[in-house]
Amino acid sequence: SRGFPLQLRPEVMDAIFKGPQLHQLPVGDNLPRQEIIAQCPGAAEGYRGFFPHLRNTTAYCSFRNPRQNPSVYGGDSICSVETSGGRRKVGPKELLEMQRVMRFELVAAPAE
Repeated sequence: SRGFPLQLRPEVMDAIFKGPQLHQLPVGDNLPRQEIIAQCPGAAEGYRGFFPHLRNTTAYCSFRNPRQNPSVYGGDSICSVETSGGRRKVGPKELLEMQRVMRFELVAAPAE
C-alpha cells in the first residue's frame, strides 16, 4: 500500500491485492485537506466521507511521505513537513486537530 496515489480505482486495488489493505496518508498531504474535509457533507466520517473509495480500508497517518525525500525536517522542538503550500511545522496540537477531523485508525508520530 505504500506510495499508491489516492486516485486508483478500488476495483484495481482489490484485483491486485487480496485481503485487507492498509493505506498510508502522509501528514504533509492531509494538512491542506483538513479544512475541506471538515466542511464536506460526510465530515462525521472523517477521511472516508471525502474519499469514498477508502471506506472499507484501514488508513494510517504518517509523517514520512514516500513520494518526497526528505519529507520530514527536524532539529526544532517540533517537526516540519513538506506540503503542497510549502513547509509547515506540525506540533502535537496540529496533529491532534488533524486526527479529530480526519479520524485515522492509526497515527505514526516521529521519534528518535
